[in-house]
Amino acid sequence: MHLLIVLLFLSVPLISGLPSVSPDTGAGSQAVERRQEPVPVPLGRTDLGTRDDMQSYQSTECQVGLWNGVDENRNSVYGEYNTEWQGLPFEGVPENECINVEDLNPGLVRTIRSFAVTGYCECEFFKDKDCLLENGKFSAYNRKDGALYKSDNDNILGSFKCRKTNNWEKFQNCSLASYPDDTKTGLGLTLEQKYFDPITGKTACAPLGMLSPFKKLKVKSCSCLFFPNTACDGAVDNIDPIREKPPVVDDIIRVGNNGTVTFRDIPTDKVMQSFTCYLPFELMPALQPRSIEHADGPRIQKRRLPPGRSVPDASWWGHYDTRDCRLGVWEDVEFNHNSPQDHVNWQGMPLGLEPHDMSQPNGYENNCVNMGMLHERLKKSVSSFVVAGYCECEFYDTENCPPEAGIFTGYNRADSSLAQHGNNDNIDSFRCWQTNHFDQFNNCTIAFSDGRDKNLDVTLFKPDFDRDSAFAACVSLPEQDELRQVKINGCSCTFYNSGDCSGANFPAGNGGTVEKLTDRPIGSYRCELPYGYF
Repeated sequence: MHLLIVLLFLSVPLISGLPSVSPDTGAGSQAVERRQEPVPVPLGRTDLGTRDDMQSYQSTECQVGLWNGVDENRNSVYGEYNTEWQGLPFEGVPENECINVEDLNPGLVRTIRSFAVTGYCECEFFKDKDCLLENGKFSAYNRKDGALYKSDNDNILGSFKCRKTNNWEKFQNCSLASYPDDTKTGLGLTLEQKYFDPITGKTACAPLGMLSPFKKLKVKSCSCLFFPNTACDGAVDNIDPIREKPPVVDDIIRVGNNGTVTFRDIPTDKVMQSFTCYLPFELMPALQPRSIEHADGPRIQKRRLPPGRSVPDASWWGHYDTRDCRLGVWEDVEFNHNSPQDHVNWQGMPLGLEPHDMSQPNGYENNCVNMGMLHERLKKSVSSFVVAGYCECEFYDTENCPPEAGIFTGYNRADSSLAQHGNNDNIDSFRCWQTNHFDQFNNCTIAFSDGRDKNLDVTLFKPDFDRDSAFAACVSLPEQDELRQVKINGCSCTFYNSGDCSGANFPAGNGGTVEKLTDRPIGSYRCELPYGYF
């Protein structure tokens, strides 16, 4: 039996060349709520068509793409036969300045059905023009959404504004592992936040040392460049369809994003000598770092088939906003309400039917399931998936969930574009474990309004939530304020008509941004750590 030595950390000799850096303590820029007079239109194009296959969104420079095309199954189309705009929001327009869609392409006004935001920026999108605060719908950072209709945000967007950020303050660490041959034995190191410059998002150049030579590389939670010299010299221009720069060529190897990426079959005569890494900046909405607390639990050797079924359509769709662990996988198709019936899918509960309870052991935890056990046609044919609830699932490109890390993990994520991420038709097995990601949680915000002149903004931090139950305390609201609108960012909450969190209620919220409007004033609310895909 092979022994995996991937995490034989060599931090002292390997990263001694990386200086520790501290965040900039200077004052941040002030956001501009709306533009008061016309501003220049940012640099962009409306004619890229099929030249954009989404692989071009690989740059630290802020890039935005907007499209209105869908196929007969309401799946979004990124290519020709679209009205589109793709551009660079900070080229000609100040940070936080409102950009009206009608100024970019009049054909996109209230017709946008899909978008992409990549690079070191976060963009907020608004209903109608002029970026009015009360019309804010959602924000996005390194995110692509080809199904805005699922969140009722299609055909309404009229403006957006972007701010510069690389999310340094939320970053924890990334890891690199190299394998000299096809065996499971490898060497690895971990790069902590302090080694990344908070402004540029980049580490210093460092020697590879014992990590080279290698035949296979695995990078998790960052983007790295590997060079055939000791000074990190070479052509490093990112692919840029807006300015039509050429892609990275020569002998440089580039691996990584916000998930786990494996680069295989590197010629043995290609010896890399140095590397530099960046905070992640590419499109990886569904791929997440593995949970520390449960990811390395023992595999259950006697594999159990979890409860679930193959259904002809996405009839479970409304059931993915739940604490209980749910998983859906689809064959050769992007999932949606009208997925073709001749495409196989499986939707079920990988941790069993018992209600979620972190304090109790779960008989299905780390239970390895081969895709062929669910349906023979799902073996090496999965093109999209959903993982929701208080669990995380790891996916493997071989059967029986081997000891080395899988190709990626998912936690409260939906991904209908595995083909864009290099994992299409690769999944052969998976396992899931309980987690509410308490350790990774930072804070969430809830903004209340009466729709006129009364507003209340609340921020809940990690200490406000119980680690095991994931709940925060009940909070009462002043009766006289008659707050009827709420915007939740980063947690799941239940809102009540009463003042003591009892009686009639409605749930809202996940790891993203959700807005709700109610006929009756909100009297109280209680939040918990986020669940449900976004």
